[in-house]
Amino acid sequence: MSFIRGIDIGEVLSLEHLAATLSVEAFPGVYRPLQPLLLMLADLYLFLDSKSTCLHWFSGEKGVMFVAVGADGAPFGKDDTATAYLVSILNLLNRVQSCNENHLLMGANCAEDVPLMKEYTKHLRREMEEIEGKN
Repeated sequence: MSFIRGIDIGEVLSLEHLAATLSVEAFPGVYRPLQPLLLMLADLYLFLDSKSTCLHWFSGEKGVMFVAVGADGAPFGKDDTATAYLVSILNLLNRVQSCNENHLLMGANCAEDVPLMKEYTKHLRREMEEIEGKN
């Protein structure tokens, strides 16, 4: 167990804290800032690609990675509802369909349509716009 706890997965933030700053009802859960997660995934997949080709470079643009973010709610957890946001690197082509290639961005013990999830989605959109503006 100490080995697992020693793995650096980056910063993990509390949804309860985010809810307090947004003045909406809190639910248990955590999220990760998008940019550091994307940079960590890019480093990982570039390293793996250097050992054994796994990435496809669309239009021959080596180093340009395409990312998908998706959300889904499911009957699970304490109140029989849970919501997750996942990040996938599209350059993996068919491997992106595998559960092994989807990375948890946010997980919460609530339905996908509660005010906290709507506010988190707005927060995530702002993160995406900031990243896109950095070229």
